[in-house]
Amino acid sequence: MSTEPPVTPGIELSRMTRAAVASVIFGFFVFIIGLFPAIINLDTKPGVGVLQLAVTLWGLGMMNAGAALWAYAERHRGAPRLLREDIGVRLIATGFVISAFSSLADVLGIGSHNAPRRLPYLGVWQQAGLGIGILVSVLGLLLYAKRYSPPSSPVGEPDVDKA
Repeated sequence: MSTEPPVTPGIELSRMTRAAVASVIFGFFVFIIGLFPAIINLDTKPGVGVLQLAVTLWGLGMMNAGAALWAYAERHRGAPRLLREDIGVRLIATGFVISAFSSLADVLGIGSHNAPRRLPYLGVWQQAGLGIGILVSVLGLLLYAKRYSPPSSPVGEPDVDKA
């Protein structure tokens, strides 16, 4: 008599999927702590510091990487890669770059408060850039992880059942 639990096909997630989901969840918490450090009593001075921006971007990067890894783990690896999936991966990365540059605009010297003695400032335009970058990343994820694509048939052959 076997002592192994019954295995239901399709129910168990792969290790890669589990790691991806854990990365998204952990990245979300790091992202929220970076945006609102007062949650864990780390709001030591007024304004936004470089470390706070770095923690926020680190959390966002973990979420992006985890989401892309999840989409990769869920797709059929034997199927040919589609152009839509390649565009999706590039949009995920582009969204992160938009978020990073708009959040760090003052630190990089391209923002409105870039004097060396001033604190970095996460103003309305920087927040809008962060949000737009997140939306571009989500759009890329939706393109990459689209599950229901029409089946492709070879060129010249009609798409009929051959039973």
